[in-house]
Amino acid sequence: MYQQHFEEYNKLSTINSLLCQIQYTLQAKGYDGVYFIVDKNVFRYYQEEIFLKLQKIEEKIVLIEADELYKNQAQCQKVWSFFVQKNVSRRALVIIIGGGITLDLGAFACSTWKRGVAFILVPSTLLAMADACIGGKTGINFQGIKNLVGTFAFPQEIWIAPELLKTLPARIFRCGLSEIFKTALVADLNLWNKICGISEWKGPILQEILFNAIVLKKKIVEQDPFENGLRKVLNFGHTLGHALEALSVEHSFSLLHGEAVAIGIILESYISYLLNKISEEDFQQVRFQVMKHQLCKSLPLDFTLERLQHYLIHDKKNYHQNLRFSLLEKIGKGCYDVAVDWEIIKQAFENYRNAQFI
Repeated sequence: MYQQHFEEYNKLSTINSLLCQIQYTLQAKGYDGVYFIVDKNVFRYYQEEIFLKLQKIEEKIVLIEADELYKNQAQCQKVWSFFVQKNVSRRALVIIIGGGITLDLGAFACSTWKRGVAFILVPSTLLAMADACIGGKTGINFQGIKNLVGTFAFPQEIWIAPELLKTLPARIFRCGLSEIFKTALVADLNLWNKICGISEWKGPILQEILFNAIVLKKKIVEQDPFENGLRKVLNFGHTLGHALEALSVEHSFSLLHGEAVAIGIILESYISYLLNKISEEDFQQVRFQVMKHQLCKSLPLDFTLERLQHYLIHDKKNYHQNLRFSLLEKIGKGCYDVAVDWEIIKQAFENYRNAQFI
């Protein structure tokens, strides 16, 4: 049964509790060594608070670049080479600490190493806590296309310590809101209404909304672990979002994953409106919430829909050579496998370009 191997998450709250959990795991018997894959930024910020307090682990850490440009086969080979150097066996344990890029790539490296070595995820960004660490998706980019190569591989555990968010730059923090918005929009009207009433994301309200979103995603994934049906609703905002993110790398304009998803949420909400699934009022509300949190960015003047199409045709949700979208049936309920005509997509981009925040 899937339930028997679905990951569990632990709310550790503080950095000290996270440190204690790591120390306990290092002393535990049953593993043929414990190793670490760590985001370079996390290592720099928490070298004194966490890593220097862990004895004799310097030679058991591999550091990776948390950048979409490095979410690729070359950086995977760096991890695998580290595993070769340390003779990491299938009975070892790997603790992966970082944001979404680090978790995706690290988990992929572990899932393919000797056909699978156990790993634990420790998300360090809001986006990673709310989304990337839940659900067993791993992957790397290939030929510029997001997460084209990947596996489903579930961690033994997930350790979530919201105190790690204290060092996040404001822009990186805001990116995590996109994934929380998405989950509420496709699965829980009450959560969405709570979100609409928030003016400051901090303290108890942040943790309440974060863990509500985690529980929501976890329930959806438990019903459809390998994304054959219901789980596809969680791709809302990501069809156009992923294509925009890939295009931003090609055009060298700055667009983070959460920002790309935020634009995708606006675009795909407008498509939902054009297809008579949500009202114009609902669309305006969604757009307002995304705007309010400064997640919108203008597209470069040389951006073309024709180039975007190159990335869309490789989207994993497509079949029979048709573009398939996850959209809003209504606020709080998503739908999936919706065929969308290219002219509708063009209208959505025209609406975005003409909006006042551009």
